[in-house]
Amino acid sequence: MEVVAAEAGLSRSAVYFYFASKTALVEALIERANDEVSAFFETPAADLALNGYLVQTLAHVFRSWRLHGPVFQAAIEMSISDSAARARWRTSTLRNVDAIIALIERERRKGTEPGSPEVDEASRVAIESVCWMVERSCYALFTREHSEEDEQLLYNVLTGMVLGLASMSR
Repeated sequence: MEVVAAEAGLSRSAVYFYFASKTALVEALIERANDEVSAFFETPAADLALNGYLVQTLAHVFRSWRLHGPVFQAAIEMSISDSAARARWRTSTLRNVDAIIALIERERRKGTEPGSPEVDEASRVAIESVCWMVERSCYALFTREHSEEDEQLLYNVLTGMVLGLASMSR
């Protein structure tokens, strides 16, 4: 907390005024970073097609990991042993799944994507699985030393998988 206080230009007691513990501080950082990512997922441009949306959100996830990697790492590691942290992390990820499904359903109602307006259970499971795969793949990459080439390769591979969701959801 002393390091946080010094970096923020505050006294340690001032930091404790806002956060009861280091855990509370980390949880607040996690919530803020997750809200930023989810806001991007939840606000696609009205004229953005599904494939463009999926590519843009994946790029945003990578930018977010570059910016907030240690926060996301802490969230994942906390979720392993803390059931409340696990529930919060799952809720955050499912928020993103729901945003993807909402866009698919919006596109189907407009007639730009074929298929029933409602996403079926198998498609929902596929979308959720790919979201978790992206999360764990980013964790594996951004929690170790890596090159720009490593990052680009993972981005390209995940882009192909994410775009597969669009064809799979039809």
